[in-house]
Amino acid sequence: MRVTATPARHGPPFSLPFVGPVVGFVIEWDGGCVWLSGDTTWFRSRKEIGKRFRIDVAFLHLGGVGFPLFGPVRFTMGARDAAKAARAAGARTIVPIHYDGWTHFLEPRDAADRAFRDAGLADSARWIPKGTSIQL
Repeated sequence: MRVTATPARHGPPFSLPFVGPVVGFVIEWDGGCVWLSGDTTWFRSRKEIGKRFRIDVAFLHLGGVGFPLFGPVRFTMGARDAAKAARAAGARTIVPIHYDGWTHFLEPRDAADRAFRDAGLADSARWIPKGTSIQL
């Protein structure tokens, strides 16, 4: 098994002093490759994931996290950015995570469902209900 740390950014460039550094991971083994996006927004280097790795499953942090103090600024991917990241990574399966349970999550699951459907990725999304397991 090989683990590669991947760039992540928990908000826009100016947010680093407030939120600190974050990281994602690609985990590879004979016959498989998983990407854990980390608590990140979409930014240009996300495109490199799909160029460097053959992603089977992408665990994407969603929720469009935001805080009133920062207005429309987001600190995790919103639904459309998650669809863009999944497509750029070439992920065959998308497992949305980190999208409910806190008041700072501004985009609920139905926003991601719509975004994945609009991007032609609805059949790739695998939601895991709390307390359950799925086979990937």
